[in-house]
Amino acid sequence: MKIRSLYFYCLSLCLLLCFSAFASTPLCKTNPIQGGIVILPIAKITQTKPRVYFHDLPVMTLKKNKQWVAVIGIPLTQKPGRLSIKVETPRSTKQEFFSIKHHHYQTEYITIKKSSTSRPNKKFLQRYTRERKMMKALLNHWSNRTPASLHFYRPAQGRISGRFGLERYFNGVLSSRHRGIDIAAAEGTKVHAASNGIVLNTGRYLFTGKTIFIDHGQGLITLYCHLSKILVKKGQVVRHGAVIGNIGHTGRATGPHLHWGVYLNRTSVSPTLFL
Repeated sequence: MKIRSLYFYCLSLCLLLCFSAFASTPLCKTNPIQGGIVILPIAKITQTKPRVYFHDLPVMTLKKNKQWVAVIGIPLTQKPGRLSIKVETPRSTKQEFFSIKHHHYQTEYITIKKSSTSRPNKKFLQRYTRERKMMKALLNHWSNRTPASLHFYRPAQGRISGRFGLERYFNGVLSSRHRGIDIAAAEGTKVHAASNGIVLNTGRYLFTGKTIFIDHGQGLITLYCHLSKILVKKGQVVRHGAVIGNIGHTGRATGPHLHWGVYLNRTSVSPTLFL
């Protein structure tokens, strides 16, 4: 009986390992537009995991249906048309082509009363320049860890007050394209981690206020801005749905809300594709 039990245990373990080898990470939606995501098959799963680059930046590579697929974030400023990625394996280097379409995003006009943020003086501009470099370095972070899932938990309950891709004019001057979504809710509303990850950093910035960066692996990073409280620390492991902070209106904000951004291969993409 013991030998038979050991046999079935070993058989079950082998099956589990075989299944794990071919298991796929749940993927997000694909939408080949500016600010969207392209999921492109690149090799059979029996081959060594390829290294993929888009605009010379590393690209997430995952398993799907016994294939390796590249999960490519498309910049908002990318011109529509035919594009390519570079796929490297131990034996060869090749290009894979795909196309993206133009997408029209809406326009929004905002009036900011705080003179220190709407019309920054030299001191504030110096701080902004310094902080921008810090944030860029965080959003450029890459770890080889495979994301647990590309299906995200909505980080807060509330009304969507600002959509991804909006052309934002502050006090009549074009400031930026909105690189996230805004969720308006009462100050103190709980903010949750969208998925499993590691807290890359936290801080208080001139424009985004109290902010959390979470690394989900392979260049996938989420950020949570304008918080009233930060309840996690750098290096902390978080599970999806964990409370990480509270909604506020710190930084450049007209009222309490969460600005939630998603970055993939160092470019902001539409968070709704992950919900």
